[in-house]
Amino acid sequence: MAKRNNSKEPRGNYRFLVIIAAALFLSFLVSTFFYSNARVYGASMSPCLEDGNWIIIDRQTYRRTGPAYGDIVVFRKTDVTDQPIVKRVVGLPKDTLEIRSGILYRNGKPANDFARMPQSEYMKKLAVPAGCYFVMGDNRARSNDSRRWKNPFVRKDELTGKALFRYFPGFLNLRCTTR
Repeated sequence: MAKRNNSKEPRGNYRFLVIIAAALFLSFLVSTFFYSNARVYGASMSPCLEDGNWIIIDRQTYRRTGPAYGDIVVFRKTDVTDQPIVKRVVGLPKDTLEIRSGILYRNGKPANDFARMPQSEYMKKLAVPAGCYFVMGDNRARSNDSRRWKNPFVRKDELTGKALFRYFPGFLNLRCTTR
């Protein structure tokens, strides 16, 4: 005669549900506090990032330190759009920036590490305030960036994180240059 199972344990194996719940919880924690992904819209970061590319963002980097020249940052600037924005840092706090004949001058010297603009491009000299950054898209001719905004500076508290790499289509380390 077969034994009857009189235990009070529920029927079925719920271990897989616990594993799935734990995985979802860990995924939520990682994407909320450490890393997230974002899709690039538009051609303002071309050729480094193209429309439709997917990138991984490090959310912790700028909690410890500020961006460096050339970092590709993701931020929210609600006076421009309600969508995340991806641009390259070209000005740090206390820098003076100016564009003459299509050349970006940082603290009085040409910033040769950034793409040139049309020779007609001009921007009067301005100082980047403490705790703020000046950003530009790599595709200078098609970028709505700090040069065009009424308030041209991105505050540190508006930064979402640093773009680490493109993972679709294909892997690309984002140390690409703008020349």
